Amino acid sequence: MSTLQDALGRVERSLRAGQVAEAMRTAHEAVGHGLVHPGLLTLAAQQEIESGNLEKALALAERACALAPRDGDAQRTRAMVLGGMGRKLDALAAYDQALAVAPNTASAHYDKGLIYLSLLEQMLARQAFENTIAVRPAHAGALAELAAMAKTRGDAAAARGYAERALRVRPDQIASRIVLAELDLDTGDFDAAQKRLDALLAAPGLSAVNHSIVLGLLADALDGQGRQEEAFARYAQSNALLKQRYRPTYEAPGVERAVTRAARLASFLREAPAARWRDCPAGAYRSPVDGHVFLVGFPRSGTTLLEQVLAGHGFVEAVEERGCLTQAMTDFIAPLDGMDRLQALEGDDLARYRDAYWEEARAAGAKLDRVFVDKMPLNVLNLGLVAKLFPQAKVILALRDPRDVVLSCFRRRFQMLANMYELLDLDDAARFYAAVMGVAEASRAKLSLPIFEQRYETLVADLEGQARLLCDFLRIPYDARMLDFTATAQTRAIATPSGKQVARGLYSGEGQWRAYQGQMERVLPLLAPWVERYGYAQS
Repeated sequence: MSTLQDALGRVERSLRAGQVAEAMRTAHEAVGHGLVHPGLLTLAAQQEIESGNLEKALALAERACALAPRDGDAQRTRAMVLGGMGRKLDALAAYDQALAVAPNTASAHYDKGLIYLSLLEQMLARQAFENTIAVRPAHAGALAELAAMAKTRGDAAAARGYAERALRVRPDQIASRIVLAELDLDTGDFDAAQKRLDALLAAPGLSAVNHSIVLGLLADALDGQGRQEEAFARYAQSNALLKQRYRPTYEAPGVERAVTRAARLASFLREAPAARWRDCPAGAYRSPVDGHVFLVGFPRSGTTLLEQVLAGHGFVEAVEERGCLTQAMTDFIAPLDGMDRLQALEGDDLARYRDAYWEEARAAGAKLDRVFVDKMPLNVLNLGLVAKLFPQAKVILALRDPRDVVLSCFRRRFQMLANMYELLDLDDAARFYAAVMGVAEASRAKLSLPIFEQRYETLVADLEGQARLLCDFLRIPYDARMLDFTATAQTRAIATPSGKQVARGLYSGEGQWRAYQGQMERVLPLLAPWVERYGYAQS
């Protein structure tokens, strides 16, 4: 390869013949021989991406962008590398640069949407996917994402339309076929859903995650047909696939299981000297908001419904499941000696952790000009942190029949994290529930945080009455817009499994565990103390 023109010629011929891999290899070889050209550098960067060498890819892409800042391919390649490196905000800025140069690049709009999705920015993701199909109407990936998002917000007609459009482009696309099966389930057409899902199970190339999703949905179809024994078996198979995949991560040597951590935190709080935790002094700290509220509880206890009700209030600002306490958790919850160190700290020594919390809240889009509700259910494990950092905060503790909670957690699919890993097995889920609620009760006994106990069943039965009590607790006037939580849900991104149900309206689900009483028999003794503690009927 003696000249730049020779290299460019070979690359052009390969691209014209559809031989992209050969073009990348040629470009990489040319750059290795010292030839410099934006197109060669861009293709060489793409070759490094394929090989997983992201640092090298970034260096090449940045050289290409420096030589040709108006080259859309170079800018897009740089954005791809930054996204692959986890530098998501930098990647978004790079995609904006790429689109400023080449606004009709469908792949850039699509990739930008995927990053927004990973950041839980549902509205921005939706806009990016809509931009994608405006440029390329037959973009199957964007159509599938729009179908899934429409389904989540309860727009069944739009979801079906997008999914069917995607399948006209790619009849074998798994994601859109899953959406159509979910729509069948939503309308109660369980037989149609089962047929779609049986066909999907026979589809070639089904990934472990998609296999798990399909099995879980098939279980829902069987449940809808009253075939609970078969449904339970499918739920168990679905979860077993995920457990097999994630076991090396969450059960690795030296890794503390979430259930073990919860038990450790409960034990610490029960034994800690009360004087260290009650009436924690605020020092010079002044909250930037009019009221600070932590909405906590075990998953599937009604926190999503509660958040939407509160978010309808004109004086309330709510943020859904963003890890604002991450820095403090890293330093005080994860280490085995963390809580010992935390209890010795007071006032101004905690300033940097407060600053990090509010910075995360602002990054999540919070304006911090009203009553601020931080909804993260398993922050119940972090109430010791809350008491130290925010002694003036209030807590809303969501409760629901423990048997319905544990069964629902076992049946639903969550984003996989250490806490959610515990829900993949019914026995583990029950043990985790007991450990988490042990922290809740130890916190109630040891900390001076005001706690409002909100039962899901009571909220569903008397929404207005409970909304008024919540307003009294928060010391804000009642706002009738709280009752129109379905309208609120339509305007907000809900990333939890409860989102679709909340968008449809009130749903009790009370006593669902009874249909699975035989399968749950082995965990009922473990849950019995909590059933009694929270005043639910034992049988």
